[in-house]
Amino acid sequence: MNLRHRVEYLVVRGMELFCRALPRRLLLGLARSLGLLWFSLDRRRRQRALANLEGAFGDEMTPERRHEVARNAFANLARAFCDTLILESWNADKVAKYVEVEGWEHLDRAYEAGQGVLCFTGHIGCWEMVAHIQGHRKRWLAVVVRPLDNPLLDAYADRLRRHSGNETIRKRQAVRTILRRLREGKGVGIVIDQHLHSRERIFVDFFGRLAATTPALAMTAMRTGAAMVPVFSIPKPDGGYIVRYLPPVEVTTTGDRKKDVHDITQECTRIIEQMIRAHPDNWIWMHRRWRSKPGKGKAVPADADLAAWG
Repeated sequence: MNLRHRVEYLVVRGMELFCRALPRRLLLGLARSLGLLWFSLDRRRRQRALANLEGAFGDEMTPERRHEVARNAFANLARAFCDTLILESWNADKVAKYVEVEGWEHLDRAYEAGQGVLCFTGHIGCWEMVAHIQGHRKRWLAVVVRPLDNPLLDAYADRLRRHSGNETIRKRQAVRTILRRLREGKGVGIVIDQHLHSRERIFVDFFGRLAATTPALAMTAMRTGAAMVPVFSIPKPDGGYIVRYLPPVEVTTTGDRKKDVHDITQECTRIIEQMIRAHPDNWIWMHRRWRSKPGKGKAVPADADLAAWG
């Protein structure tokens, strides 16, 4: 553990204490100001966000609107970060006050089927809030996470994620735990809209361009029969959130495993794209989502297992 890790940890904990001390209205103003400052100073990510928006929407969105969406995306990501820092203060009463839940019946029916539930989402709004509110509502999740490079911040983030009763599963070598939880009829949470470096990645259409995506969600659902429930956390102007559950993804298999994995992954990605189109200000447009092209990685073979989790 080096000096940089300690400094980063102290900065984050200091921000947490400061955010906890602020009234909700002031915290939202601070988060927006930090996000807009980030947008102004970070030329590289600002240009990437604008380029990604142009590639995704083209003439559907004017340059002025793309600029507005990009600015808001930085501001909303800063808000998500600040709210994640204070998740431990979001007790059951605060969740009830600030979080409006839609479509909970879809989740209940999926759990009642008894084959486990795969809750999937994208980096929209405050995605950490989804698992947090499920914990408070006694639908605990085992959340698949990638360890942070800073071990102090990694332990801190792990504590925040477990606060409402959830479990975290390290992405590498996670297969046994994931399958065990699903066999027990429990839920597993996964975020599937980031670029995947792994050679098991597959390419699906995302805003009209091919994007390297994990096939692990589709492969796990096919192997276990677990329902795949889309869920998203959308910020509200009043400082709260809407956590929206959609009906489970319909799965139709053909017997061609490679094709089925691709088609299921494509459908799940389409649902995420649809939600982003409805709320474009709330996605991470500064992320290098389309950095790879087909042919430079290994497509998932027909006999692949769940290595794509790692």
